[in-house]
Amino acid sequence: MSWTLRLFLWPYTRLLYRTLVGRNRSRCQAERGRFTREDVKRIIEDAWATFRELRASAPREQTLSARAMLRGGVWSLAFFRAIRALGVPAEYATELCTDYLWAAYRSELRVQRWYEAIIPAGRDESPRQEPCGGSGSFSL
Repeated sequence: MSWTLRLFLWPYTRLLYRTLVGRNRSRCQAERGRFTREDVKRIIEDAWATFRELRASAPREQTLSARAMLRGGVWSLAFFRAIRALGVPAEYATELCTDYLWAAYRSELRVQRWYEAIIPAGRDESPRQEPCGGSGSFSL
């Protein structure tokens, strides 16, 4: 993985460590231990390898938003498969993926709200034209 991609994905990688490290490997069998930083590093490496394989066979969407949604879905599937490769049951792997993806979504909302506070939306501040030629005000 290139250093620019690592830099861009650093917040998500950090969030993944915060979501998984210290959690049980199995919801029902505590003796299986907890996820370590090394486990998460392996999950990331496996997920990226799977992501590249899946992305190569994914359809090419025409719009930027459709491509982003498809890329997110491919990443979710790759992440799920990487966790399952460690022997985590499917139901618990789904829970772990959901926890991480929800945390990532909340993080993206914070960035979006900050952006909206800094750069106002393209609001049309021009006076509105009334459809029947009126001034837009009326007397009671």
